[in-house]
Amino acid sequence: MEIKIECSCGSRYKFDVEPVNGRSPTSLACPNCQASWTDHANAMIARQLGVTASPPLVATPTPAPAVATVSAGTMAPPAPSAPKFALRLSSHAPSEASAAPSATAEPAPAPASTGRHMPRVVTLDPVLEPQVSMGNFGKGVLGAALGAILGSGVYYLLFIHTSVRLKLIALGIGFLAGMGARLLSKDRSKELGAIVAVVAVACIVGTQYMIAQSWFREIEGGPSEDKSDYEDRVAEARKVVAAVPNGTDQEIRLYLAKEMADEDEKPDLKAVEREEIKEFKEVDLPKYRDLASGKITKEDYDKANTIEATEEDRQRDKDAEKLAFRIIFIGLTLSKFNIACMIGAAGIGYKMTADA
Repeated sequence: MEIKIECSCGSRYKFDVEPVNGRSPTSLACPNCQASWTDHANAMIARQLGVTASPPLVATPTPAPAVATVSAGTMAPPAPSAPKFALRLSSHAPSEASAAPSATAEPAPAPASTGRHMPRVVTLDPVLEPQVSMGNFGKGVLGAALGAILGSGVYYLLFIHTSVRLKLIALGIGFLAGMGARLLSKDRSKELGAIVAVVAVACIVGTQYMIAQSWFREIEGGPSEDKSDYEDRVAEARKVVAAVPNGTDQEIRLYLAKEMADEDEKPDLKAVEREEIKEFKEVDLPKYRDLASGKITKEDYDKANTIEATEEDRQRDKDAEKLAFRIIFIGLTLSKFNIACMIGAAGIGYKMTADA
């Protein structure tokens, strides 16, 4: 008689039992959680026979693993959908001491008088087969990392060369992470899917960080302390020297009047004071001539025009730069559409590797 058991722990078994007086000849227990199956099996036997279950004829043996007493050769192979289990047939029959007849049941006929074979003891050993082997699991994590890094590189390079930040590419990062895990690992599990989702989101955030740095450098225009206006000052000096070739008061008055007038306004020579002409002639004009002739080198000019910043000023500038960068990075990462894309990328990677 075929008995199907589905334990509360999730284990499923199917085997044949030869009933004795409408009951299982031995106690049954789950090999996984040791829960008793005897009452359930007796109820199933009674339903199939259409009789009321009688007290057991054979007492319950107490070996270490759970056993089921069936006739030799009557064990049915497990169904394809049931978990795998191994069968181990013992070469001995239950001893007389292990069989205590019930006070109300008739004694079982002796094997010699009936010609029936003594039943063997069949032990059901569950074969615990893990969902993911450690080797394939590690390959899956490696494949997820490689796929996510590839997607992040495409995302960043597209921004660098086109200045276009397509947030939907984040979904591609999740897809490539899941595809990399599937190619290197043949197994599927929810644990691997969760790791793939985390790797995809981490790579997206890392890419956003690099993009924020690029934007910040572009806004700042590079460090101001490394920028020199020496070339601009030399060009200006050459224009001044060309406008005042001889350095006479009349040339200086005309030059200063043009500088003071608006673009569409006629220069007013009377507006230039004699003191201004004297100061320009004695102080400014020699500097312009030295710059135009190259007498003042770039090193000399930068040294003379560089203002040494104090340590407090430099620290204040660094703090301001860090704050500005955080604002840009948080704005890029925590936008609603970007968060939705990260969730979508994580979902794609999880579904591809967990088969959820």
